[in-house]
Amino acid sequence: MLNIREAWLSVEIIIVDDASWDESLPIAKGLEKQYQEIVVLTHDVNKGKGAALRTGFKQATGDFVAVQDADLEYDPMEIKNLLVPLINDQADMVIGSRFYRPAPTGCCISGIQSVIVS
Repeated sequence: MLNIREAWLSVEIIIVDDASWDESLPIAKGLEKQYQEIVVLTHDVNKGKGAALRTGFKQATGDFVAVQDADLEYDPMEIKNLLVPLINDQADMVIGSRFYRPAPTGCCISGIQSVIVS
């Protein structure tokens, strides 16, 4: 995810560990120590994806928020494409979908499952 940084795009990565039982938390904590852009938050008990998202949203400090699962099923580089209409004041919100194909006008961008913008 840090690879999407550009001169015009700083990145804050918020990792929410929802009481995982594997080695996710120690790995995330190691990344947090290594990179100043990473913040790790934890739940003491499993609360589900929705609660993890709400926890992360409360911590976010940027102008735009994107959701990316830890398995990186979707290419984080697509996030930059989704930001263009927002930065150019051509949209208030952008949602990408791997199932949706762009209209001939190019008004929509496909590639990732979901991006929530605030």
